[in-house]
Amino acid sequence: HIQVLDLEPGASIRNRLYEYLWVKRLFDKNNKITKPSEECGRGPVRQHIDSRDLAKEYKYKVDKSFIDFNGHLAEFGYYYYGVDGLRKLCEDNGCSPKLYEELKIGPITFQTTVSFKKEVRENSMIIVTPRITSISEDCKKWTSQSYILNSAQELCASIVSNGAFMDHVSRKVTAPPKELQEK
Repeated sequence: HIQVLDLEPGASIRNRLYEYLWVKRLFDKNNKITKPSEECGRGPVRQHIDSRDLAKEYKYKVDKSFIDFNGHLAEFGYYYYGVDGLRKLCEDNGCSPKLYEELKIGPITFQTTVSFKKEVRENSMIIVTPRITSISEDCKKWTSQSYILNSAQELCASIVSNGAFMDHVSRKVTAPPKELQEK
């Protein structure tokens, strides 16, 4: 069995291979989720961050407005649920829109890759498990990964995003203030 790695412009083979191996470690041959062990080691990661502590599950009932002409969850629906799960994870850890506004900083996304595995239909119950997989040593850049699972815990999609923090005044990538780094 040969797995083809779809390299996007600018993506290194090493990073894509890490991503592939990370997904393979989390799921058994039937696409059922297994317990995560260690992080995949992508990029320079702050040592005190254990992304397993930042991982949570959010359940959703798939809404009709996200269903495509084939009767299953449209591509933008996967994005919506994945991003909403990540937003909830941030808020659950004290990073609310109000805090971002006060600090005049916020997260931005540079690149997102979605891998689709199984169909999701209208009114299905799905579980979104967002996590922060790495944060650069200077805290400017981050990588997140969200899995979308069906009610049988089977992987339906994997969403990986690379982003950074942007200063609202200078409109440039910057390290977040200590107050945000500690969250």
